[in-house]
Amino acid sequence: MDALDSDTVISYGDLLFRSYVLRDLVDSTADFSVIVDSLPTGASNRTVRDFVYCSRGDDRGLFGTQVLLEHVTSGVDPERESQGRWIGMLNVSRQGLVKLKAVLAELRARPDFDTLDMPALLNALIADGAAIEVLYVHGHWRGVNDLEDFREAVDFAHAQTPFGRAPGAEPAEPALD
Repeated sequence: MDALDSDTVISYGDLLFRSYVLRDLVDSTADFSVIVDSLPTGASNRTVRDFVYCSRGDDRGLFGTQVLLEHVTSGVDPERESQGRWIGMLNVSRQGLVKLKAVLAELRARPDFDTLDMPALLNALIADGAAIEVLYVHGHWRGVNDLEDFREAVDFAHAQTPFGRAPGAEPAEPALD
C-alpha cells in the first residue's frame, strides 16, 4: 500500500467481467468509484453478499447524475431495499490514495483488523467523509467462489463473440497475396 502513488484499481481476484466494466471504472474522475450490479440476485446464488445502499437507485434517468455509495453490508436490511451488489472493484485516484492510506492506518490500529474485509474499508472511507461514486452495471460480470460458479464462468467467458464474427462462424482464412 505504501508504494502506491498513482491511480489504482483494487479488485477481488475471482472476477470475470466485460472490458467496458473496467474501462468505465478507470474513466471515472472521482477520487473513489465502485461498480455496482443493479440486477436482482437469484435465489439460487449461494454466495450473494456485498449489498449496497446508495443515494439513488439505478434507472434510465441517471445520465449525468452522480450516485454515491452510502453503505455496504453482507446482509440485506429488512427496512430498506438495496440498490444492488458491489462486485468487488474500487478505483482510487492519486488524490484519493492519501485518504485511503489514512483510513487504512486507522483500521490497522483496531484489534479486529485481521477480521475486516473490503466492505469494512469502504464503510470506513464513507464514515471519514469520502464521496464514493457508483457506476451501475447490469450483469456482465461473474464472481467465482465455488465449482458451480467456475462452470458458469466458463460459459460466461465463451459467450462473448469475437468482434466482427457471427456466432458459430469459423474464423476467416487469411488472404494470400
